[in-house]
Amino acid sequence: GTPAANDARRRRQAVRVAEIYQGLIGDGARYVAVVGDLNDHPASDPLAPLLSDTDLTDISTHPNFDFGGRLGTFGSGNAAAKIDYVLLSPALQRKAIGGAMFRMGVWHGSRTKDPWPIYPTMTDESHGASDHAAIYADIRL
Repeated sequence: GTPAANDARRRRQAVRVAEIYQGLIGDGARYVAVVGDLNDHPASDPLAPLLSDTDLTDISTHPNFDFGGRLGTFGSGNAAAKIDYVLLSPALQRKAIGGAMFRMGVWHGSRTKDPWPIYPTMTDESHGASDHAAIYADIRL
């Protein structure tokens, strides 16, 4: 679709996920995570209902989060490509001890400046697990 249509869809999805999250919290859930490829950067207007208008916190803001030298999660990992999230409710965030991005299964190609380590069996882009780095939270319950 068009950028405007994509933004409108992303906003509708963010609003709905925020409603589901608020419902869970309202029903007494304490430990809630919203995880996935939201396909937009953290400051985007379409994601504001989820990232700014709730009390969810992105694990990548944790002081012990390891970005592995790159701020983004997609493609070459530049900061503008931070589009994957592990969002935690306040109670779950208090249990977080850190987290990281794991890129070993992401093909970086020969033109990538300062390439990250990949599995030695990956000798071609078709061997990559994804074009997104895995992002995870370490939680001590």
